[in-house]
Parts: sequence; C-alpha cells; structure tokens
Amino acid sequence: MTPREVAAVLREISQLLQLKGENAFKVRAYDLAADAFETLPPDPAAPSGLNELVKSGRLGEIDGVGKAIDQKVTELVSTGKMKYLDELRREFPHGALGLVQVPGLGPRKAIVLIRELDITSLDDLEKAASEGRLRGLKGFGEKTEQAILEGVAKVRARQVARKPLWETRPLAEQLVERVRAAPGVMRAEIAGSVRRYSETNGDIDIVAAVKGPVEPVMEAFAVAPGVAELLARGSTKSSVRMRDGLQADLRVVT
Repeated sequence: MTPREVAAVLREISQLLQLKGENAFKVRAYDLAADAFETLPPDPAAPSGLNELVKSGRLGEIDGVGKAIDQKVTELVSTGKMKYLDELRREFPHGALGLVQVPGLGPRKAIVLIRELDITSLDDLEKAASEGRLRGLKGFGEKTEQAILEGVAKVRARQVARKPLWETRPLAEQLVERVRAAPGVMRAEIAGSVRRYSETNGDIDIVAAVKGPVEPVMEAFAVAPGVAELLARGSTKSSVRMRDGLQADLRVVT
C-alpha cells in the first residue's frame, strides 16, 4: 500500500464522518493526516518510507498523526483492511460518497437527500433533479437542481476519463506480476502516471524486456485476470480494456 492510498482512505473517512455529522475537529484531523501521508516518499519501500515507519512503530512521528490514526493506519498497511472504515461504510448506503463528489453538493445536503428522498446513487440523484423533486426540500431550489444536474454530468465525465490511483495501482501491480511470470521476461515494470503515483490515471502502462519470442508474453498479458477485451496485439505492443473500462498497454523491448 502506498502513502497516497493511505491518504485516500483517510479522506474517505473524513467524508463519511461529515455525512455522519461528527464535529469539525475530528473531521479535520483525518484531512490533516491525509495531507501528511501525501508528503511521504511515493514508494512505500523507500528509506524512511511508509513500510519502514509502520514496522518500526514510528508513524506517530509524522506531523498530524495522533495515536488513534497511527493505530488505524498500522492496521490498514499491515492487513489491507481497517475495521473502523468498514464500520463507517456500513452506516451509509453504497454510493453515498458518490453524491459528495458532485460540485456544490456537500455532505450536509447529501445526507438530506439520502434521508428524505432515499437517494443513494448518481442515477437516483439525476432522476430526482430531472423530475423537480429536490426543490421541495429545505435549502434546495430550481437553480440548485440545475447546478446538481450539471455537476452530475461533470462527475460522469471524470469517471470515464480517469481513475483514482487506489484503483489503478493494484490493477497495474497484478498485470505486471502476470507479465513477469511469462517465459523469457527478464524485467517488467509499471510505467507512466501510475509509476509516478499520480492521483488519477487515464490508463495503465507496462514495459517489459524480453529475451526470445514475445508471443507468450503478449498472450499472458491478453488473458490476465480482469481483462475484458483485447484491443490490439502486435510484436512490440498490446492493448487491453479492463473490466472497469480502463485501458492497459504493454510495450515489449529486447
């Protein structure tokens, strides 16, 4: 797990706490901790990086990371799960955080929509706004409905175009391990924006150095778990579309 992935989890907790109506100081603590983790070396295995801090019990040395967050992050990095986050998620319908992503629709308004109109997804929100059902709620009007419809369109455009690192990095790691296991592969690495730990990624890039025939490598890539469609396959490059719609490219060199 990378520091950016930890930061993304902490920001999700912050948003869920806002939906829950927790006090601002508690919410802010998770945002500040997220900011702090984003300043760590992107590679968790780097000297003084995330892995070393967790193993040595030194997460508390990071500014903004108190005892409670230290314990939660240690659990997350060590096990891949966080009980506290799972409990928070169970308090709200699946898709609730998707509402918060709509520009102008913060946690307070989102929870009103969930409670009053049973809106639990972008589809629900778009339908209710199109039918004029939001304007009957306190704090909502015709202009608000129009702004929300425009915001939903923007969110959908972002979802199609790019994916967050916490989704793309695990996919990239699975793909590169699959490629490394193919016959003749001397070395394979993640490349592009995922390698640079960019917050969002438009695709996944993998580069492999191969000694011998490239066909087995291309085949391993084309049939890797999570691949939905083979887009192109050649002697130096293959492209696939993953089940979540993200494109992945493999380039092979000698």
